[in-house]
Amino acid sequence: FRHPSLYATPVISGIAMALWGIRGKATNQPVYNLLGGKYHEKLRAYAYMPGMREIQADPALAGAAAVDPELAPAPIVLAIVLFLWTPPHFWSLAMAYREDYARAGVPMLPVVVGDQLAATVILAHTVLLVGLSLVPAVYGLGWIYLTAAVIGGFIFTKASVQLRRAPGRESAMRNFHASLV
Repeated sequence: FRHPSLYATPVISGIAMALWGIRGKATNQPVYNLLGGKYHEKLRAYAYMPGMREIQADPALAGAAAVDPELAPAPIVLAIVLFLWTPPHFWSLAMAYREDYARAGVPMLPVVVGDQLAATVILAHTVLLVGLSLVPAVYGLGWIYLTAAVIGGFIFTKASVQLRRAPGRESAMRNFHASLV
């Protein structure tokens, strides 16, 4: 059993390092360091979670930096959305292949806490993710983005509710595929 702080520590450290690197907006050098230099490697190291591959929330920030060196709220929110998407996406897959992860000794959430609690956590993550995914529309991403976020969010939330009601391999795979919409 792995203590929950093992999962919280890399998240908090990654966010703290990102904020530390971004706060010097006068020259924007820390932003580029974060996205392509030594801070980027540290952020990637801290964002690595046990039992998961690296969490790649930086493409939204890298794309934004390529367009405009001034850091705006929309790319930050999109990076957080991408960061929050990763756990329910992979935990759904881990639920479907729980026995394989357990045999390999990989402490994915369904292996550690069981399917029912994992499904509850996946649903909570999904609801938070979907709510936050609507915020960028306020910052100018427009009605096309908002429409896609609402439709995708509805599909993912519906699949997560079904997973919570009946956790198992089939519902976990449906939720995994819904996370790709």
